[in-house]
Amino acid sequence: MAYLNPRIAALVLALSIALISSAAADSLSVQAEQAKDVQYLKAQMTAAVNKVEQFRKTVVAKRLKDPSIDSSTKECVKVCQEVYDGAIDAMKKGMKSVQSGDFFKANFDVSAFFTNIDTCDDCFSEFQQFDQWAKGVGSACLDKIVKYRS
Repeated sequence: MAYLNPRIAALVLALSIALISSAAADSLSVQAEQAKDVQYLKAQMTAAVNKVEQFRKTVVAKRLKDPSIDSSTKECVKVCQEVYDGAIDAMKKGMKSVQSGDFFKANFDVSAFFTNIDTCDDCFSEFQQFDQWAKGVGSACLDKIVKYRS
């Protein structure tokens, strides 16, 4: 068996400790960033759910009651009411997925939110403006989620 010089052994030990410490610090940094991103996501996703619920209860409900809109437009608004409900459900599922650390599922959930919101671009200009806001929130959330979905 070869004899290891004590100085070399001390150097190898010091390097090993430095590498382990650096890896641990990097891991803590990633964990801290993820915790910060989870808080951001919770806030944004909660705000999106609240805003979609409010929009559905006010603007969509108002349009459904408007006697001046034709039957095809009314059907469009009814579909929007349903898909906004779907968007709310998808975002709530996404919130649960983020909270549990399942970013892969959260990616699907927030993508479903996007799809539901996108369905109503054609009814009224106020729906388009709202949809653009909702898509912006969804996009910001997806940007954070995809960092952790592996």
